Formats: sequence, C-alpha cells, structure tokens
Amino acid sequence: MKQLQTRIFSAIAVLLSVCFVFVGCELPKRELTNLTFTVTSETLEVGDTTEFDVETTPTGIILKHLEYQSDDTDIVTINQDEISAVGEGTTTVSVSITTEKGKIVSNKVSITVTDPEKDKLRQQAQSVSQAIGTIGEVTLDSEPTIAVAREKWNELPEEAKQFVTNSETLTQAETALQSLKDQKAAEEAAAAEAARQQEEQRKQQEQQAQRQQPAAQQPKNTPTAPSAPASTETYILNTNTKKFHRSSCGDIKKMKDSNKATASSREEAIAKGYSPCKHCNP
Repeated sequence: MKQLQTRIFSAIAVLLSVCFVFVGCELPKRELTNLTFTVTSETLEVGDTTEFDVETTPTGIILKHLEYQSDDTDIVTINQDEISAVGEGTTTVSVSITTEKGKIVSNKVSITVTDPEKDKLRQQAQSVSQAIGTIGEVTLDSEPTIAVAREKWNELPEEAKQFVTNSETLTQAETALQSLKDQKAAEEAAAAEAARQQEEQRKQQEQQAQRQQPAAQQPKNTPTAPSAPASTETYILNTNTKKFHRSSCGDIKKMKDSNKATASSREEAIAKGYSPCKHCNP
C-alpha cells in the first residue's frame, strides 16, 4: 500500500511538471529531508524473507541509488527487493541516500530471527542440564545421581551438547566422587593392615610368654607333641564377592583375573574383611 502511494505521488509530480512546462512555468525544486523505513514483519525464522517500504519527506520524491544497511549480515541481509533471515539473533536494518547536501539515513528497524532447529536442540539439552543440576554437593551417596546425569549426557546428540551450560559441573562431580572412593579404599586398606599388625603382635606376645614360662611349670614326663608345620598355603581372595578360597578350590576357575587377590594366611584374609568359602572351608 505504501509503495502504491509513493507511485501515485510520483505520477502527480510528473503531471504537475508537464503542466508547468506547458504554461511556461518552472516547478519549485523539492529537497529531500527525511527517510522513513518500515518492514512488514520484525520477527522472522531462519530462511524467511520480509518486504519493506521507504517513505520520503516531503512525500512523492523519487529515490534513486538507495543504500541498504544491515548491522549484522550473519543475521539478516537486505537488498532493494527484500530482507532475508540467515541466522539466529537480533540486529537492525536501515536505508540511506546521498544528496547534494550530504547523506540522509533513515530510522533503524530491529529484526529478531529465531532458529527452530536450534530451539529443538535446546529443549533436548535442557533435561541434561536439569539432571546435572540435581547433583549438588558430592558425597559417596551421590554416585547414582551422577550416573544418571552421565547417562543422559551420553545419549544426547552431539549437536545438542553445546547447549548444556553446566557440563563442566558433571566432570567435576565425577572427579570428586572418584577421589572420595579412593580415600575410602585407602582408609579400609589402612584399617585392615592395622588389624593384621595387631594380630601379629598378639601372636608374638603369646609366643614370647610361652618361652618365658619357668621349666618347673612344664608338665613332667609328658611327651611333647610335635608342633604342626607352619601353613604355607596361599589363599585366593575374590574382591567381588568378598570370599576367600583355598588355592585348590574349584570356584577359582570361575573368577575373573581382575577380581583375584591373595592372602598369606587365613587371619590376613579375615582381617581384610573376607569370609571363608562354603565349598572349600579354608
């Protein structure tokens, strides 16, 4: 409609010029003082286009050699025919013209471009961000929550991962959890070692007390029973089931090598928190 009005005013201007020429008069020269720039739509999606209109002050002036300006051509481009949306974001567009008295620039119009494909990716990423946000302070009890967040991250399409703003929090939580688990394992190992040393010290004290017992207290004419040979058997520990076995136990063949450990005595195995196998009764 505005373009039609511009054409009508132009036609009237031509007719007036003819009349003035016909009667031998000259038309007064009108100087352009302002440009008013409008667009059909100020909100577009990537790939859309919109039309625009330019009005002059005074009206009816024919414009030639207009210059078209987009403040960010990665968002919208503009030419003499239309405005095209090429990328997500908001920018401004305008037109200008250079006259004998200088350059006249129109008002700037803001245009916002949305990207439906990126919006879908953001929605997919949102559930992962929420899962990570529930982790909070990391403790040993946080492992299930961290595992759920990691699973959601792994299932997320690669192109959507860029929209997860707290992905670093997940990595930090996993590192903190592993540190806590390592600390717990070290404490348990230290406790087991302390128990083993305590048991060893107790045995040594008993042996020393026996050696220091007076000969008079020894039973007379009692044949000394032969002492049992010290056990040299190595026990096999199953770190998964927390059971220990004799080296001849058939269950050992079913164990994964990664789950195997050893103990030099039955007492050591028990001190480490293992219980005897019910098949071989070590």
